[in-house]
Amino acid sequence: MKKLLILISLILLSTIVFAEPVKYPLIFNDPVNDDKGPGTYTYPTDPVFKSGTFDMTKVVIDADNDNVYFKISFRVPIENPWGSPLGISLQTIHIYIDKDHKKDSGFRDFIPGVRAQTTPESAWDLAILVEGWPTELKSSVKNAAPEMYKYCVFPSKGVTVDGNTITIPVPKKTLGDNFQKGWGFQVFIMGQEGFPTQDPVSCRIREVLSTAQQWRFSGGDDFYGDPNIIDLLDYEDINQFEILSKYKSDAKFEKNVYAQVPFIYVK
Repeated sequence: MKKLLILISLILLSTIVFAEPVKYPLIFNDPVNDDKGPGTYTYPTDPVFKSGTFDMTKVVIDADNDNVYFKISFRVPIENPWGSPLGISLQTIHIYIDKDHKKDSGFRDFIPGVRAQTTPESAWDLAILVEGWPTELKSSVKNAAPEMYKYCVFPSKGVTVDGNTITIPVPKKTLGDNFQKGWGFQVFIMGQEGFPTQDPVSCRIREVLSTAQQWRFSGGDDFYGDPNIIDLLDYEDINQFEILSKYKSDAKFEKNVYAQVPFIYVK
């Protein structure tokens, strides 16, 4: 019995040691001028969509005693042409976190409208969703994806814009802990859409079509298999253009094949 208790104690101790907090800040640089989705996407034609608006260049993860901060930087300063209360009108930011790196443990589909999936080993456990109108976004996700909604965070308080950087605070108690070694994550930059498609449903994400329009990205497909991701965190072995180009878009929704996006795992 004593030996069994010692064995259990060692197993618990090894688990605690494995859950090791990272050393902040974590800095991830993203290639410049890759705001093209799979390499073919172009911006909507309206002049409000200035070059570089969706071009993420850096992600920094930092923390204080209470919060973990995700600092997302872009090629150009953040503008707020539509008067969002958060100071962000054009961009939608999704941050997905995988805490266990176990195959199919979590969600493989992303929030409706992203139109991509994780790789099998990167199923997500928590989603941090940010755009200029958090109340509307929260309602959209709750209605469209009630099961996913339970695992989503919609930061608004403390979100700040400074030049070309958006800082997103997430309470550690909401995250579940400090950011841990072994956790994986991915960041998507998309367009915010106040009038999203309803069939299939989209949670306020701007569509990519085949040809340019005033309010739509172009270079994709007129069906719904192409990803609506304009930029993602292209780091180390991740090749954004290659990953996002592996989709099949068909008039029959059930025949769509989504691009599968790997996560970055913190060492």
